[in-house]
Amino acid sequence: GRDEQIEKVAGEIGPVVAGQPPNSTIIYGKTGCGKSLVAKHVLKIAQEEAEGRDVTLATGYVNCQQAKGNSDALAKYGRSINPPRSRVKFPTRGISENEYFERVWSVLNEFYDGTIIVLDEVDKLKNDDLLMALSRAGEDGSVDIPIGVIAVSNKINYRNQMSERTKSSFGHNEFVFEPYDASQLREILRNRTDAFVEGCLDEGVIPRAAALSAREHG
Repeated sequence: GRDEQIEKVAGEIGPVVAGQPPNSTIIYGKTGCGKSLVAKHVLKIAQEEAEGRDVTLATGYVNCQQAKGNSDALAKYGRSINPPRSRVKFPTRGISENEYFERVWSVLNEFYDGTIIVLDEVDKLKNDDLLMALSRAGEDGSVDIPIGVIAVSNKINYRNQMSERTKSSFGHNEFVFEPYDASQLREILRNRTDAFVEGCLDEGVIPRAAALSAREHG
């Protein structure tokens, strides 16, 4: 039920698989409408496409709700992309935010041709400093490779909280995910019928459940 959204997000991020600068993007929508799944899926297909082009792509996913601020989010991202042969370390504490940035840039410059990072629940961070630094890293000369950022938020008005500089980094590359409609919910539920003993689901159960869910919240 999210093929169109997958294509749009992938279209913005896509150039990075060829080593070209992508467009960073923000995904908005209520809880449960597929934002995180789409972002993760785009990461997966980008990684596969990059491998086919012999491009070394770093893909990282950080749930900002589980991170204790910018430094912790950076450390999680750094550990997720840090190859075994790297001598760079990302301790859980004891170094400054700037040092985490320097270590992330070091790993990216030494081992990768490009990177995509998903910042899920980005509105849980206290400020948008991390978002701005990542989206402007190439422009600021921090890294020599293209960086694509996919920011995900449940808050439709999150953009209003961003600084003008951060807003300009993302331009108008925003996607609002509407709740699923009844036909999309039917498709999703039909893909989960293998959870039931064969023959136990009456023919009208899935259409009825989908209609009720679409009417309530989607």
